[in-house]
Amino acid sequence: MSQQPKGNSTPLRRQELLPRPFHGWKIALGITLAVLAIIEIQYAEQSFDFFYTNLRDHFSFLDDYFATTRQTGSTFGIALTIIVWLFCPRARHTLIPFGVAILISSVLVMAIKETTGRSRPPYGVRMHTHSEEMDEVWAYLEENPNPVLRPERGDYWLWFSPHRPHFRGDYASFPSGHATSAVIIAVYLSMIAPKAKYLWWILAIGTAVSRVRFLRHHPGDILFGAGLGLLTVYWVFAAQWPNRLGHWAATRGERLLGSPVRTLPADEYDRLHGGQPTSESDEEALPKSGANNSSDGAGTPVESGEEERQPPG
Repeated sequence: MSQQPKGNSTPLRRQELLPRPFHGWKIALGITLAVLAIIEIQYAEQSFDFFYTNLRDHFSFLDDYFATTRQTGSTFGIALTIIVWLFCPRARHTLIPFGVAILISSVLVMAIKETTGRSRPPYGVRMHTHSEEMDEVWAYLEENPNPVLRPERGDYWLWFSPHRPHFRGDYASFPSGHATSAVIIAVYLSMIAPKAKYLWWILAIGTAVSRVRFLRHHPGDILFGAGLGLLTVYWVFAAQWPNRLGHWAATRGERLLGSPVRTLPADEYDRLHGGQPTSESDEEALPKSGANNSSDGAGTPVESGEEERQPPG
C-alpha cells in the first residue's frame, strides 16, 4: 500500500498565487508616479519645505507612527521571510519571487543613486549656516580640489561631475530605496494576506512619508521609488520563471527542513497556468490529497468517501 501522511490531517497543497497578469493599469500607475516625481523636482525647495513643515508642525502626533514605519527595510524583509516559511507553508514558494523583486529593485535603486548623486535635504535644500552638514561640506572642500559641492542651500545633482563623492549616503537621495521596498512588501503581503491589505498599504505609505519627515528624502524621491517598486514587483510576479524557481526552492528546502507541502508537476502547472485562469475542470484534474491518493492492495485508487473498511470481527 502507498505511504499515508502522518496523523489524520491531509497534506497541504500550495496556493497557486503566481504568476499574476501584468495589466496595463499597473504599468500606468508606476509610470504616473515616476512622472509626478519628475515634475516635483522642478519645485524641489518649495515642495520639500511645504511637506516637511506641515508634517512637523501639524502632524507631530504621527511622529511615533513614522518612527515605527521608517524601519521597513532589509531587516523587515528578513523577518517576513522567516514568518512566511514557518507560519504560511502554502505560500513558501512565493518567497523566491519576492526576493527576486527586492534584489532587482535594490540594484536599480543603487545604480540610479550613484548616477544622479542627488544631495539629501540636510546637504541641499535644508542646509543652514553653521549646521553640522555644512561643516562636513567645508571639510570635504578642503581635502578635495576642484570641488563640485556647494556649502550653501540648493538642490544638488552631481551626476558625472569629476571629483564627486561616490557611495556616500549624503549624496544618494534619489530615489528612495525604503519607498521602493515598502511598496514591494505591501504588494506581496496583500497577495498572501489579502484581508489585511489596507493595513499593509498604510504601513507602506507611512514608511514613504517618514523619509520626508526625518529629512532623509525629497517628496520626488519617494514618488519615483514607489513607482519603481510597483513596476518591478508587478513584472516579477507576472513572469513564469520566478514562480518555477520558487516551487523548486521550496521543495528542496522542505526536504532539508521537513514539513513538505504538495506542489504541481511541471506539465500540469503549464497546462493550468499557461496564461489562462484555472477553471473548475482544471481543479478536478489536480492531484487529490489525503485518502484520494491512497490505493488498495491491488493498486486501484480508492475513491473519495469510499475509504477502505475492515470486515467486522
